[in-house]
Amino acid sequence: MTSLMKAYIVAERLDAAEHVISRMRAAGVQPSLPTWKSIIHAADTAGDVKRADRLYNDALLSGTIKPYRPWRSSVNRDASGNKPAKGTVMDLHLSGTGRAAIRHELHQRQKDAGRCKLPLYIITGHCGGQMVAAVSGILKSQSVLFLLQPGVVVVPSPDAR
Repeated sequence: MTSLMKAYIVAERLDAAEHVISRMRAAGVQPSLPTWKSIIHAADTAGDVKRADRLYNDALLSGTIKPYRPWRSSVNRDASGNKPAKGTVMDLHLSGTGRAAIRHELHQRQKDAGRCKLPLYIITGHCGGQMVAAVSGILKSQSVLFLLQPGVVVVPSPDAR
């Protein structure tokens, strides 16, 4: 992340920080993952959910943020020989953008009825207390039922509820 961006974020001048990203992109320079994570996290922390979500979508479309793991195939088996369940898998355990990622996925599920028929697995990591709290808070605010497992938050399909 550039020093200028960091200074704007620390000073809570998100418009100016976002302008730096716009100038970088206009010059053909793609912001790095830490840059995107910093400004998205700062917008979320400031309570500017619309900005955080818009920035998250931009970073996702640019390919810089990649929260999704490939869908697990029913023919593949995990290390213990079990067939993993099909569904959407999001790996957020190293992310500073967890709240925006969950809001994005919930929005996608509202638009795509087929997507919400499958469970959502959110990998938070075993030491992800803050991540679990953030993810749980977003899911609760949207009245989405979920299960907590060590290192994973599971949003079951409606059929499994």
